[in-house]
Amino acid sequence: MAIFIPIGLIVLLNIAGIMIGLLALVAGTVRVGILSGMSFGKVETTRLFKEVSSIRLSPNRDKGLYYYGGDFFVMDIKSEETLFKGPVKGKSREIVLDNNIGWVNNEEILFVIKDYRNEKFEEHITKDLVNFTKIPQVKNGSQEYSNSYKKSLYLSENDKTLIIKYENGELWDTNLIFDRKHVFDDWSNDDKFVFISAKKTQYLINTENKRIFKMTEPIYGEWAPTKNVYFTKGRLFYPETMKFLNLRLNNINDGFQIGFHWSPDSRYILIKTSSETYILDTNCPKEVPKHLFRIKGCFDEEFSWSADMKSVFFLYHNTGFSILKPVDFYVAKVDIATGKTKKLFIDGLLYHGFYWVDDNTIYYEIDHTSGLFKSKLKW
Repeated sequence: MAIFIPIGLIVLLNIAGIMIGLLALVAGTVRVGILSGMSFGKVETTRLFKEVSSIRLSPNRDKGLYYYGGDFFVMDIKSEETLFKGPVKGKSREIVLDNNIGWVNNEEILFVIKDYRNEKFEEHITKDLVNFTKIPQVKNGSQEYSNSYKKSLYLSENDKTLIIKYENGELWDTNLIFDRKHVFDDWSNDDKFVFISAKKTQYLINTENKRIFKMTEPIYGEWAPTKNVYFTKGRLFYPETMKFLNLRLNNINDGFQIGFHWSPDSRYILIKTSSETYILDTNCPKEVPKHLFRIKGCFDEEFSWSADMKSVFFLYHNTGFSILKPVDFYVAKVDIATGKTKKLFIDGLLYHGFYWVDDNTIYYEIDHTSGLFKSKLKW
């Protein structure tokens, strides 16, 4: 005999489930499965901050920068203790709260500061949120900096030739002429090489020996984190020799390639499609990429690598069972050698910011609930 449950009762049950979950979050600690009614276990979530909802992690993820109550703070991630504190507003200047704030390296932070005395906006670097070093600017126009901010390039005001400026103040006129509005740069991570692109023309510049190469066709992709290798459209480009290596990606035929991620040690490239993930070992670039895993759901952009480089962590979501929580979120760990996958359900409503802190910790923001949350993952 069929049993019919009124829609209104279903809605009330969903609301009740969510209210229980939210009350647990407010109380401080929540176990996985409260909202869904199922117990997946192995995840414990606490609220890290009640009013701070976003944090910027240093490249090695051992420090976090956040803003609260008119001050910036740098926090030690492991101890969660404050390392540095500095005010946004000073006697003659004010830090601009926008997306230009970020970590230059594991110790230095870049800020844009407005000087009240001349109404100028200038970039500064600081280590302790108190002492700031202004980045030198050219008199006219703007300049683009390398990853370390030790080199920069700009177009001369008179003839629009490309000038490269070195840390010691040396200026190199490359004699390359560009339209100021259409110049794009892409620096290697050691600042040795830089791609300069303008419309359909692209040059590769070696800033150490001051050699310039015109590319036969523009290429776009991403530099390896620790090596001078460039991944682009199924090829590896080696700037030291100006040679390409075609990769064997014929086995990736289940969908459009939507992204890729270098491992921090520059050995692996993770290649994503709409539902599949492959891994390429650049130590053996002529081999076919290995199929790593497939999921029923949608990838999110937050990938991470384990400290020993033996596993990959990622976030994905799929359709939920509650009409008030239409999406369920999961984190997963995949062993690179075996492809074995472990997944954990992340409770809560839709989130915004999401950060991998380490192999067993994530930070994230929950929709309709103030604060920043921390989940300990017990794989």
